[in-house]
Amino acid sequence: MPNFSSRIKTHIIGMFAIFFLITLPVTVISFLQTPEYEVSSSILLRQGKRGSADLKTELAVLQGNVLAEQVLAAVGAEQLFPEPGEVGRVRQFQQRLEAHLVRRSRIVEIRFRHPDPELAVKTVTTAVRLFGLELEKLDDPQSVLLEEELLLRRKQLQQAQNVLSMFRQNSRLHTPDGQMRHLSIERGRLEAVVAEESKRELELAGELDELRRQFAAVPVKTEASRNEFLEMKLYRHELLRKYDEKNLLIASVEEQLAKIRQQLQGGDALEALADWIVLANAAHSRQKEGKEVAQLQLSQLTDQQRQQVEQDDLFSSLEVEVDKSRELYAQQLNKIEANRKAGAKEGQVTVIEQPLLPLETVRPKKLRNILTAVFFGLLCSLLYVFCRQQRKR
Repeated sequence: MPNFSSRIKTHIIGMFAIFFLITLPVTVISFLQTPEYEVSSSILLRQGKRGSADLKTELAVLQGNVLAEQVLAAVGAEQLFPEPGEVGRVRQFQQRLEAHLVRRSRIVEIRFRHPDPELAVKTVTTAVRLFGLELEKLDDPQSVLLEEELLLRRKQLQQAQNVLSMFRQNSRLHTPDGQMRHLSIERGRLEAVVAEESKRELELAGELDELRRQFAAVPVKTEASRNEFLEMKLYRHELLRKYDEKNLLIASVEEQLAKIRQQLQGGDALEALADWIVLANAAHSRQKEGKEVAQLQLSQLTDQQRQQVEQDDLFSSLEVEVDKSRELYAQQLNKIEANRKAGAKEGQVTVIEQPLLPLETVRPKKLRNILTAVFFGLLCSLLYVFCRQQRKR
């Protein structure tokens, strides 16, 4: 015994160092550990259409990854676990969620710990609600198909609404507030203008033909000279529209006209008729140009009206598509509701014990942790002395 005491005194510093290295961190962590709140809830699992339901399978659903991911998405993964940690948020949730069956019953007790009491209560209530939905899917696969079809109908409705909205934004012609009526009125006005211009053109053409007949009836020496005289008169008028009277080309035409006059010897009557024909031809040309401008405006307006009709037809078809998608979506909702009413009237999960605030704090087990650390500290210190003695030998 004195020999053992002397050995301890020899290695006292190392023993204390090992003892404090083990006990001190555990003691500090025990006092600094954040208190947690425990939420408990009890639920009753009802027997569904499957007959003798496998409770272990249902409990596996409660503790599975799918439900964990749904709860984290609904509550907020970052709110529950700000740090993902090494195992991930799903694994952290599963570690904190405890669920076990009460013996010889269909009652499941659920416990969940978290530093935030409100989040703890929200997490448990959300888990129970989603667990009930998962059991309904497990009990009635038809409801799953209906839900998937509902999502498809909703997507189709959204796509139809987006197409209609883009059409309204991008369409420049579609103006619901009386645009077609305005186009119809404008088209009627232009048609009347074209008809009036065409009538006036025919009248001027008739007057021009009459003047040409009178001009042809005037006696001259040669018929060719008369026609050449009229053509030169018309050509001179066209040149005067483009150039000044002092232009050399116009002067050359005047010389040719003077020579033709000497050959014709038709007098003032022939000269006057030629001048009247030139004026009548100019009036007829202006009238024809005015008619063509009105016809072009009418053609453009007709194209615009046709495009407007096509745009309105497309707009109407898009509205019909939206209404049809909305109707199919409503029908699918009714199918789901009818399917739920036709099934079990009572849910798969009945909450027996509802978690309520305020919650009791789950105190960290400080004394047990410290005593355990002291025990292992002493044991490791003694092992340290034993190992040192063995080395000396």
